[in-house]
Amino acid sequence: MKTVFWCLTIVALLSVLPVATAAFPQPQNYLSDFAGVVEPEWADAINRLGKGVETNSSAQVFVVTVNDTTPYSAKDYATTLFNEWGVGTEKDDNGVLVLLAFFPQRRIEIETGYGVEGLLPDSKVGRIRDQYTPLLTAGNYGEGLYRMAETIGETIAGSGEFAAWTVDTPEKIVALLLVVIFFIFVVGAIAAGLRYRPRCPDCGEKMNVVKTDRSGGYGVTVYVCPACGKKVKKQTHSGWFVVAGAG
Repeated sequence: MKTVFWCLTIVALLSVLPVATAAFPQPQNYLSDFAGVVEPEWADAINRLGKGVETNSSAQVFVVTVNDTTPYSAKDYATTLFNEWGVGTEKDDNGVLVLLAFFPQRRIEIETGYGVEGLLPDSKVGRIRDQYTPLLTAGNYGEGLYRMAETIGETIAGSGEFAAWTVDTPEKIVALLLVVIFFIFVVGAIAAGLRYRPRCPDCGEKMNVVKTDRSGGYGVTVYVCPACGKKVKKQTHSGWFVVAGAG
């Protein structure tokens, strides 16, 4: 009787203890082939594709293969792994995770972030999965996963919704520097023009602007000396000084 009592007690205690969850691996790259089923050439292609999508759109497309999702279903494993890895940017939640699992269910799951659900609704995701599942069924895992990721990436990048202009090449760096230099030059020229005050030809004091008239591409600015009252007119063209005259 005591044996039965202690057995029931142990079972009761075990039932209220937290169940240990599966430890999730860290991502290897845009492709994490934990099941070891993707051929090297397709692995390289998937990683290049993932890099290209992120560079051009800031979105992330991760592809994962696992042998066993126990104690999770394939769907729950994909969702949990997506959240664990933080796929996509925190601001836009624009990540996608493609999971190929072999046990306890042979499944292909596509998990999408909230930010791309408008581009990849369940119906479209289902069509992409159905289109390339025959490749997986035939054992062409690398090609099938690549084609899925490619279609997903083209959908996201082609929308322009997450366009990202990154300074990642020498040409872009030079272009950015030229823009900055031009901006500084223009601002400096405008500021210098606003500060410009000619000196009086008679007494040498700085003169004040009293009147500016513009017609067409020309303008006439009248300056007066606060010390002796001398007036000077200067004619400009498109904002640049060309002729000076006294009056």
